[in-house]
Amino acid sequence: HYGLRERTVWMKDGEDSREMEGGGGRNRERMARLVEMLETDPPSEDGEDSDDNEGAVVGLRGQKVMVFLNSAADVEGATGALTRAGIRAVPYHAKMTLEERTKNLDRFRRYRRDDDVVASVDDDDDADDDKDDDRATPAPVLVCTDLAARGLDVPNVAAVVQL
Repeated sequence: HYGLRERTVWMKDGEDSREMEGGGGRNRERMARLVEMLETDPPSEDGEDSDDNEGAVVGLRGQKVMVFLNSAADVEGATGALTRAGIRAVPYHAKMTLEERTKNLDRFRRYRRDDDVVASVDDDDDADDDKDDDRATPAPVLVCTDLAARGLDVPNVAAVVQL
């Protein structure tokens, strides 16, 4: 694709699974792998990190990443899992209102590498003011269905992940 400047990395699961829902352990493993990728620093630009290290995790910390899933339920589940892991992620699917999709897409578009990558998730339910601020904070990860593949123009996307 014309917008992706870096190399493509293919990671294959041991089993071919079309559905995230009901996938049990495979889905937890995939989410754990995604969280690990999003929490790992990308290779250094000075060439110290080797691209030949087959077992190495692809580092996407600080990068703008789109994660594609098959259903709205998968998107909501994955967004929740990433948020619980301390990663700012926003959902984007057809079951959301247009207003919600627009706000989330705006949060994703506004994200810059200089923004904090991993937000500390505030477990204090009494902090309603913080919740409002968090909803406006730019997010590095857009978790979406194929709805996002239809004509969106989002600059500087570093990686696209298909689960």
